[in-house]
Amino acid sequence: MEDKDLKNIENQLKNSMGTLIGRTSHAILNNLQKKFREEGFNITVEQWQVLINLNNTNDQFHQQLAENTFKEKSTITRLLDGLEKKNMIKRVADTLDRRQKRIRITSRGKSLLNKLKPFAHEVQGRALDDVDLKQMKICQDILLKIYNNVTGMK
Repeated sequence: MEDKDLKNIENQLKNSMGTLIGRTSHAILNNLQKKFREEGFNITVEQWQVLINLNNTNDQFHQQLAENTFKEKSTITRLLDGLEKKNMIKRVADTLDRRQKRIRITSRGKSLLNKLKPFAHEVQGRALDDVDLKQMKICQDILLKIYNNVTGMK
């Protein structure tokens, strides 16, 4: 294979849809993590995502939370352990099945979310600078189609 062919393949991979989506997501999350650190908040973006999910749909089982946040169960366990140590969430035994734990956001977790909201909006605003609403809608529609194609959901 010639150098020219290798360069062409590298460029195709570098600019492929999957690579661009992954790189963009990674860059946004890194910017948000940096902002949280700069502002003195001891929370990871992953923990923040769990808190947002619990704030929107509180009182979830471990498995539900993993599915709703698109994370592995082992990752959720690690994130919940950290959030519980910070008193941001609590695990409560289910009344019907004592082996099951329901995960609930605490008032401290809700308070933190309110403090972090402006920073999340700032990072998102910067990411969407010079993107008009029509472009945003087209991008969302395309990404949803790609997601549905990959997951088999229609």
